[in-house]
Amino acid sequence: MRSLISCTKPSSPQASDRGPESSKEIPPRKDVLSPQVEVHSVIVDCTVTSRFAHTVMTSKALNKANVPQEIFFEVELPKTAFITNFSMEIENRFYVGEIKEKEKAKKQYEKAVSSGQTAGLVKASGRKMEKFSVSVNIAAESNVTFILTYEELLQRKLGLYEVLTRVKPKSLVQEFKVISLSSACEKSVNAAI
Repeated sequence: MRSLISCTKPSSPQASDRGPESSKEIPPRKDVLSPQVEVHSVIVDCTVTSRFAHTVMTSKALNKANVPQEIFFEVELPKTAFITNFSMEIENRFYVGEIKEKEKAKKQYEKAVSSGQTAGLVKASGRKMEKFSVSVNIAAESNVTFILTYEELLQRKLGLYEVLTRVKPKSLVQEFKVISLSSACEKSVNAAI
């Protein structure tokens, strides 16, 4: 099933509507993508073979603004998962993630952002990389595709193996799919948010 659900972001009151005591603009919420960023799809493809889960998460987004914008991609991973690849496709060019010293990576990212270039910075929080996030400064009217691959050795609990996948796109998504395949059976779940 494929569904498209749309709604509009509540507009913030104009400075003149708030009275003379406040002339400052209300900053946008960071937990919601800009209305100029459109998320086309989020697809989670998980294959389980012999107690081993291989998951590829793909998200496609578009910066509809006529200026560069920062786009965020965040994923919560199981504590026992490990990332094997992260890459981005921006305007038909692939960028494969590489590990750099934290401060050096941050300076390189800030330099690229200040010059209006597309750049990404990956951050992991938690001692066991429970949260994976990347922020990308994407050029005006450009597409970006995030591709995250992670793997996990599954633990047996009460005779069953459980695959945990948590997806929080932070905006409406035109196409949302979770596809799960195992060596014993095949399942596909499609949902719309």
